[in-house]
Amino acid sequence: DHNSISANTITSYLYDNGVHWIGTQFGGLNYTPQTDAKFSYYNKYGFYSTDYMVRSIYIYPDNNKLIGTRNGLFYVNNKTQEVKSFTIYNNENMRSDIILHLAEINGNILVGTYGGGMYRFNTEKQCIENIKNDELFQYGCIFHFTESKNKILWIATQDGLYKCTEDYNILHKFNTLNSLLPTYVIYYLYVDTLNRLWIGTKFGLVVLDIDTEKMSTALLDKINGEVKFIMEDSKHNIWICTDSGVFETNKDFKIIRHLSTD
Repeated sequence: DHNSISANTITSYLYDNGVHWIGTQFGGLNYTPQTDAKFSYYNKYGFYSTDYMVRSIYIYPDNNKLIGTRNGLFYVNNKTQEVKSFTIYNNENMRSDIILHLAEINGNILVGTYGGGMYRFNTEKQCIENIKNDELFQYGCIFHFTESKNKILWIATQDGLYKCTEDYNILHKFNTLNSLLPTYVIYYLYVDTLNRLWIGTKFGLVVLDIDTEKMSTALLDKINGEVKFIMEDSKHNIWICTDSGVFETNKDFKIIRHLSTD
């Protein structure tokens, strides 16, 4: 029985905090996982996450949470044990209930939405604040955003890549007409340790050298599907999550491996 112990000759046994560790003569070390260590649904103070499609989350140092869903934004206050919701029906500043990304940028908690632009969440007052009256911040479809050196804000949208100052003035808009981007639709952004912006799009991956603003399409032939997540590991290799698997590449754009169902 492959769900049982791996051998009948037991040479050692340890019970540690609910886990049984069983040493065998020829079957190695067996253990039983804790039942309470499995994943469980997040339900707090009357907020049941199972009722929503969660797209983003921000966790404060005090463990309070902002949870972005397709049905609005929720602020979970552990101190008062209350959950406050922000939707187009109960908040005049909300223009979209579809919350795509939450992150702290230059000391502000920013909220990116689909079709409602970007807001700023005032934690002290627990309210939604408008940023600017520009079309991008009022009605843009904002999938992701990040910051680079000198407090530059980069915004990934359905209408291209935006470069902004810390006070939200648009410095430049990158699209298919003025850059090597293969599409207007930008899903994810990541600034690596070499100050390069990795840009995940609907049709592949491109990399922008932030200092020179030159783009590279060196990986576009091999990574040409939807790119939804990018990260850098401790060896400074970049991991790219796509609709055709996970790619690992080094700083010189050489693909080390491709993980897929194959």
